Amino acid sequence: MVGVFIFTATLMGCGNTEPEVSQIEVALNKAVTEYGGTENLKKLNSHKLIWDIEAVSRGDRGRDIRFVVLPSKLRVELEYTKSSESRIIDGDAGARGSSLIPLSMVSGPPLDAMKLQRMRLYTPLTLLAKKDELMMSEAGTYKILTIKEGTLTGSYYLNTSTNRVDKFVGSMTLPGAPGGAKMEFVTEYSDFGVIEGILLAKREVKYAGGVNTAVMTLLAYKFAAEFDEEFFALPKAAGN
Repeated sequence: MVGVFIFTATLMGCGNTEPEVSQIEVALNKAVTEYGGTENLKKLNSHKLIWDIEAVSRGDRGRDIRFVVLPSKLRVELEYTKSSESRIIDGDAGARGSSLIPLSMVSGPPLDAMKLQRMRLYTPLTLLAKKDELMMSEAGTYKILTIKEGTLTGSYYLNTSTNRVDKFVGSMTLPGAPGGAKMEFVTEYSDFGVIEGILLAKREVKYAGGVNTAVMTLLAYKFAAEFDEEFFALPKAAGN
């Protein structure tokens, strides 16, 4: 047993035989550098982004305003020409409302979809903090970093030639669906540019179930933003 332990430890020290977690950390460290470095990425731990939305599937246009505190809080305000929608998630709980329906707590697929949206906003620095929860596979020029949170799965397609995430694929199991069918959400990132030291994708193309739902273009930003705790407050349950 002693000989085996020494042999394993020796292998772990060789450059081509690093354990998977070490390869994940190396890949993420390269991504952190590409996206602007640790100190710049810390600005995204709390930020606000405003996007123009071409809502392809609904034939409308509007604004997507995101308020983000990683890794747990997200508020999204969607403003279309004839309607609006609010989404808030904090930890494992979330709520949705619209111009017609008051903000109320949600569960099941609506909540899971919000959690996947928050998951895709993880930066390379967020993922580095979660490196022990990640798995890695390869496909062509991509290292695919995958994280599971309950029944949700998120995969980040890290381009090894640029050290940038070109695509996020999130999936959730649909309750009651035969054979454990899953719904898949895809976001493709492009038009990268450096803003205040941070590399951002200024264009997002989104798909749900293989259907192009939206094309988004970055309009405005605020990094290292400060939000009151009440800003992410969820509605109280009836009777409380």
